Order: sequence, then structure tokens, then C-alpha cells
Amino acid sequence: AAASLPGVAAEEEAVQPLSHSWLIQPGYQMAENSRFALYYDPEGLDLAVLEKTTGFVWSNAVDREVYTEEAANETALSGLVNVGTLNGGAESQTVIYDGVKNASSVKTAVEKRQNGFSLQISLVKLDIRFTLQFTLEKDGLDVRVPFDKIEENGKNQLNYLRLMPFFGAGVSGEGGYLFFPDGSGSLMDFTENDRFSGCTNLSFYGDQAPDIDADESRLE
Repeated sequence: AAASLPGVAAEEEAVQPLSHSWLIQPGYQMAENSRFALYYDPEGLDLAVLEKTTGFVWSNAVDREVYTEEAANETALSGLVNVGTLNGGAESQTVIYDGVKNASSVKTAVEKRQNGFSLQISLVKLDIRFTLQFTLEKDGLDVRVPFDKIEENGKNQLNYLRLMPFFGAGVSGEGGYLFFPDGSGSLMDFTENDRFSGCTNLSFYGDQAPDIDADESRLE
């Protein structure tokens, strides 16, 4: 996740963190505790978490102060959840969930919960429904997809869900970093512009390819 480096003064050339001022509004607030505040815009399907002490904001949405709809692709502007489905168990397709652009095929229902809210998402044409639960904890945001809230009533089935793929994203040169949970962990600073010029692929558990047959033999 992206976060400002505590106790480290920003370099003079570093850009200011994204504010998401259009989303951090009292009418969008869903929950709050001593450290964080949770916001959600049901029209734009945008979610944000504000760290109250530093003013840092994590959000699934591309900041409209940086990118206009013409400057960013649809995937970047609809990053609440990406859905992969299987059609009849064979053909795979990807549905980019955006309730604004796909209002006729996607329905949503919001229910306030203690310290957060639930969002039921119905993919009407695919006859698939599932629920996302957002809960504000003392240490951050907890996001869950309850198994008993998944409904597949036709030939289509869920293949995968990618939750908020842009949550924690930042601008190159911003005072923040990405954390990679490999081994003891490593950090990639946003100021490393050359590393963020395109897609970065790194080995998560090392370079050794898995040997399924060997793993199965050890279990026998």
C-alpha cells in the first residue's frame, strides 16, 4: 500500500500527495474512528480512506485533479472491482465493473453497517450477485467478500475478483512508496520514476518454478 513516509521531510521537488478533495466530503462519509475516516460515493463508485493525522488519502479512484476522463482509460476510472467470469465453464471473459457506464447491466445496493457498509453488486446480464463488506478498523480498512453472499444463478460463474486494483496508487515523484511482502519485505519509492514508467513484474516467492508433481508426492 502507498503511504507517506513518517518523520521524513518531503524533498523540494516531490509533488504533493493526491487530495481526492472531490470525494472527501461530509455527505460521503460512511464511518470514522480516532485515526481514519471512510468515504464512499455511490454515483461514481469511488471509495477513500483518510488518515486524519497526516491528511493522506488512499482511494480506488484516479484523482480527478490529476486525470480527466479523456486522459485516463476506463479501467483506471472504474477501479472498485474487476470481475472475471467463466461462461458455461469454458469461455472466459472480463467485466470491468463501473456502475456509471454500465448502469443497465450492473445494479448496486448499499447498506450501512457498524463501522462501515456493505455493497451488493448484481451483474444483471450474467445473473451473478456478490457482496463487498468494508469495515473501518483501528489499523485501517478491512474488505471482505462473504462466500454465502455469492450467487450464480445461470451458466456464468465467478472466476476471480480483483478488489480496488488502484487502491494505494500514487503519482510518480510523490512522497510515498509501494511495499512488496516478499521475505523480509522491500520498498519501492515513488521517486523512482524509471521503475514506474510501465508495468513492473516481480517474482513474489522467488524465481523457482513450482513442481506440482513433487509437491503431491511429498503429501502421499
